[in-house]
Amino acid sequence: MPSSPNNAGGLSKLYGEHLLLGATFKDGRVVERYANEQPAGDVLLSDISDMSVLLFAGNVAESFANVGFAGKELSIGECAFEAVLTGEGTVVSIPLLVRTGQHEFIACDISPRGDVLSGWLSFLSSVNEGGNEPFAGLDTQDATGTHVALLLAGDVADRVLSDYIKQGERLPKRGHVARCMLDDIPCIVVCVGLGTTPAYLLLVPPLRAVALWRSLLSFPEVVPVGRKALEGLFVSKLPWAYCLSHGGTLRMDEKTLAGEGLIRSNRSFVGARGLNSQKG
Repeated sequence: MPSSPNNAGGLSKLYGEHLLLGATFKDGRVVERYANEQPAGDVLLSDISDMSVLLFAGNVAESFANVGFAGKELSIGECAFEAVLTGEGTVVSIPLLVRTGQHEFIACDISPRGDVLSGWLSFLSSVNEGGNEPFAGLDTQDATGTHVALLLAGDVADRVLSDYIKQGERLPKRGHVARCMLDDIPCIVVCVGLGTTPAYLLLVPPLRAVALWRSLLSFPEVVPVGRKALEGLFVSKLPWAYCLSHGGTLRMDEKTLAGEGLIRSNRSFVGARGLNSQKG
């Protein structure tokens, strides 16, 4: 997983909650699994606060997103898994790109390639071509740990979260993001969707994370799972996810990337020519 700590001590705000559930840890931070873990529940809940979160903002943010990310050109409030490619057409990573405002995006990467993605996007943002800096003024930040990130996924995840929404409000539909009050806790709610399975990424204020974690676990159909079970869910629902666990150079053919919706048809992104040369 990405090495960026989600707080000064490198531990999740939910670390004490994980200990109470008998968690075993990977690298001392990431929950590998819980004692008596039962990942066959209707809804799985996982703390993914070690996820790499990169924020970029400014007047050139939209053009940067459309050049650096190969998938759908997002409107405000939309999200999608999108391939990020090198100029040669190799895959840097496949983060979840979220457009949170007119001039603001966040890229979320739970895979071990998060650090590589951060380095590549930093390089791309500082490109200078003969004195021309197309992304000058872009504000980039490592936002890992500014929120506690939870993933809620399962057949009745919609119903569980709907219990928190006040009358007249709605959860975001698949492929969209919204700011919602969950039991009076202001959260960013991203409706990701894993295949046909409803899934929500919840970005929760650190001071309210324990309260929401305990509240979600009060539902009998919600079960906490560690990273092993979560990775199994991703691989079973997203055919390309298994590739991201491998280090080094990653090549995926154009047909596969397009078929999974990870690249768009207009090919106006970094790496498009590289994909064409591979095909040739």
